[in-house]
Amino acid sequence: MLRMTRREFSLGLAVSGLLLSVPSSVWAQTGRPRGGTLSIVSSNEYPTLVPLYQNIGIAGTSGRVLEGLLETRSDLSVAPSLCKKWDVSEGGHVFTLNLQEGVRFHDGSPFTSSDVQFSLQLIRETNARRKVTFQYLEKIETPDPLTVILRFSRPVPFLLTTLTAKSCPMLPRRLWEGTDPRTNPYNAKPIGTGPYVFKEWERGSYHLLQRNPDYWRKDLPYLDQIIIKYIIDPGARLSAFESGTLGLGFQSPIAVEELDRVLKAHPDLTASTEGYEDNGAMNQLFFNLRTPVLQDVRVREAIAHSLDVQDYIQRVWKGYAVSAPSPIPPNQKAFFDTGIKHRAFDVAKAEQLLDQAGLPRGASGRRFSLRLTYNPYFKELKGGAEFIRSALDAIGVDVVLSNYDSATYVRTVYTNAAFDLDLGGVDGGFDPTDGVQRIYISSNRLIGLPFSNNSWYANDQVDELLDKASVETDPAIRRKYYLEFQKQVDRDLPVINLVSQRLFTLAKREIHDHTPDGFASSPSFATTYIQA
Repeated sequence: MLRMTRREFSLGLAVSGLLLSVPSSVWAQTGRPRGGTLSIVSSNEYPTLVPLYQNIGIAGTSGRVLEGLLETRSDLSVAPSLCKKWDVSEGGHVFTLNLQEGVRFHDGSPFTSSDVQFSLQLIRETNARRKVTFQYLEKIETPDPLTVILRFSRPVPFLLTTLTAKSCPMLPRRLWEGTDPRTNPYNAKPIGTGPYVFKEWERGSYHLLQRNPDYWRKDLPYLDQIIIKYIIDPGARLSAFESGTLGLGFQSPIAVEELDRVLKAHPDLTASTEGYEDNGAMNQLFFNLRTPVLQDVRVREAIAHSLDVQDYIQRVWKGYAVSAPSPIPPNQKAFFDTGIKHRAFDVAKAEQLLDQAGLPRGASGRRFSLRLTYNPYFKELKGGAEFIRSALDAIGVDVVLSNYDSATYVRTVYTNAAFDLDLGGVDGGFDPTDGVQRIYISSNRLIGLPFSNNSWYANDQVDELLDKASVETDPAIRRKYYLEFQKQVDRDLPVINLVSQRLFTLAKREIHDHTPDGFASSPSFATTYIQA
């Protein structure tokens, strides 16, 4: 299969007429058994199965029901999917996409360039990441049903890796156009082009997918059906794996402290960190800069000095995390600034800074109170929030901790802004433009847009650096811009970047080829098979 790495793409921007394609016959492989049901666990359930507003991983249907134009592999190179070949021309300003022939949605309607045009326009409007991706998109042309031309005012060196099912799922225009994407009924019964057809969603329990007998990739998929079970309680997930009722779980589905015991007691299970090559997952403490007391950088510095990050790694993440003090996650080695360090754990320094800020302890020993929220997606963050509450208590700051389900959390933080501190995090992705920029660029201070700039941070220099880096095709110059960006954000401290968590997948040994790419939890399972 022909593949194109990000480096090769950057080097090839100046080359006109760059074409990649793959014959459809290479996807299916002989000798693999057919049939069976794959049972997968999701630790969260969302109001939708379609990831328009945020990535929802295995809880959604991207990859399985909904497909992207391209796919990625474990080395984060790109390969054809609904787009069979592409041409990058005019110095990276123009992308010509040639679509597969004969592809149909699950309702029998043809997949055409019109659907691509609509889907990209919709995701641009609804998703914080894709607002950045398509910020310089001037026009989407559809000269015929199988050709799409994307014209940008500036180069977009990272574009191809975003045209995946995880990031830009293809939707049938005729079922979505003219509707409110939040309330469209096909959020709950998605129709796509993928290897599996949506069958049913029993809210609070599971959703069921069945083999697409008319899949455009000949002889795929191998499995008969996939059932995604929603099990929110970590103890219940553990019991389900140990009883054999679950076959697969992504993103550390059981508590890390249980992993060694489980693997020893159940040799039919295996754990792997493969599939997290793009893991820019960051655990961060966001300051709401609309809160008056947090507008003083000395207060933010004091809070940073009150946190013992190494103790946080051990107590909250049980060692399954690495220090990540920079706005750019460590997995992005080309840009990560190793010179940025966490503030030293120093309670006395924290107390001094708060005194200097005019916030002395009162008669009760307290200084002020803050509201703390946390993202329930990662089960560890409840303990993380309690860790932070305890740390701030030691310097005289009261913390009111709120516990929300996922939908209420998103509404509270990103629509109502009813928080002062938010312990959460975002997936920094494979490139700063993919997941980092949305947190810091001022144009992403948008009410109601999940996982955008919830700190309400704005710095003209940071905006300029991010803007320049997003279109720069020279790797050395991009690195220079991103190093300057990291240093400036570290000085401003709108966010305390704590750790990058180390994720693992737990699976029965009989399940093969479940994670062929670098985006674990959003695979298609088209080539997955069960064989003891």
